[in-house]
Amino acid sequence: MFIPRHPVIENQFCSYIETNSTTGAGGTIAYAGAVVALYEWDSVNGRAKVKVWDSTASGNGEVPYGFLMQKVKEGYTAIHPANYMLPKDMGSSDAIAAPVYNSSTGAISGTKATPVGVAHLGVWETTNYLKIPVQIFPGDKMYVSMTEGRITNTTVSGFGDSANTVAVAESFLNPSEVATGTKALRIKLLI
Repeated sequence: MFIPRHPVIENQFCSYIETNSTTGAGGTIAYAGAVVALYEWDSVNGRAKVKVWDSTASGNGEVPYGFLMQKVKEGYTAIHPANYMLPKDMGSSDAIAAPVYNSSTGAISGTKATPVGVAHLGVWETTNYLKIPVQIFPGDKMYVSMTEGRITNTTVSGFGDSANTVAVAESFLNPSEVATGTKALRIKLLI
């Protein structure tokens, strides 16, 4: 979940990078609220490409750029006809990535670049934080974690990248709420 709680005008449309995800069964590629880094320019669509921040990003000199506003899912092409959408996807804000087919075998070889919204600044609520049992207090610095672009208020044992503060917590979560990950955390984006 990633919901705006304050008027936000600093958002941008980008493309989520091509992937090698081949199941074609509606699996999640990236979660709403994930921290993304700029990857390259999409000359076909005239947009910047982004990818979820991971443990290799800082080593490649990448910096956090924004937060995904939508969940990115692969399509259902392995089990349904092309462009099929499940009833639960109707009216959702999920971005459905189109498949890439192998030209010689016709098998799915990945997904195409997919248009997505990227949030900058503003106040948001999210459940996309690292689910380790620590308390989160209002005013805590939130760092980008090393897994799936989640955020965390700890840099202990390499959980969070202390060089990249991406948000400030505005609400309180106790350790059990953080561990279950079901209660929304209100944050002020700094990027």
